[in-house]
Amino acid sequence: MRDIMTKHLMFIHQTSSSTLSYYHGKELDDVQKFCLGLIDRLNLSSTSISLLLSHLDEEPKHEYSLGIIMRSCLLDSLISMNVYEITLDSKEKNESREVLDSRIADFCKTILSDGLHKAFDHFEDLKNSNLIKEEVLSSIYNDFGTKEEMLLEPHSGDGSKPKPKFKKVYSPRQLYTNLRKNKELKLIGAALYDSYAYFSKYDHFGYFYFQFRLEDLDKKLIIYSKAIQNSVASMNLLLNVLSNFSPNDELITKLCYASDNYLNDIVNKK
Repeated sequence: MRDIMTKHLMFIHQTSSSTLSYYHGKELDDVQKFCLGLIDRLNLSSTSISLLLSHLDEEPKHEYSLGIIMRSCLLDSLISMNVYEITLDSKEKNESREVLDSRIADFCKTILSDGLHKAFDHFEDLKNSNLIKEEVLSSIYNDFGTKEEMLLEPHSGDGSKPKPKFKKVYSPRQLYTNLRKNKELKLIGAALYDSYAYFSKYDHFGYFYFQFRLEDLDKKLIIYSKAIQNSVASMNLLLNVLSNFSPNDELITKLCYASDNYLNDIVNKK
């Protein structure tokens, strides 16, 4: 089982590295920035997960850190799968390509906007606690206002708090609920959210931490194996979204083809 997990992680790392290298230094639109951000997280996570897995026998305590990283990967998988859900829903409604692109772009921007409100409130708290001065806060706001125009309403540069364009927040449960609406994704979404909920107990201290912490390692590795397969699927979905927003791009088309084949091979072997 571990050999298969290592193989999947190597595929993710190599594919994500090729993609990130290809786009490095290029001007990106909103959707490309969204996809490449998630691909970068897959790249970093696959490296750390591989390292921790390889040392798990000599130091079982690494499994805790492994669970923390896996939780983050599964949340990213929920986000990636929601992009696919939008595509399926749009196809069912027979929407135009322009409408689909707009819906995907809005979702990506909403996800990218997550945390902006809390960040601005945090800056206000710092000022109210006299940890930063008023002029420093104004400078921070002006800097955000001029650099993040795609996510913020037009800013006058007067030091006022910027206003995010996309105020909706997607909780992990909401992301799962969106998948549950689609017959094709209902079971996949349930399995994905179940794994996410499991590893969330690592990240959030509470009653269930003690139960999951002491569970049999072989049982846990089955859950890890399924979660890593979900990461392969996420890599595939993100590449296909990039392909749709980068038409006639030979390298991305080639990476999509290889990823499709790899994922199909996993599905057929189940």
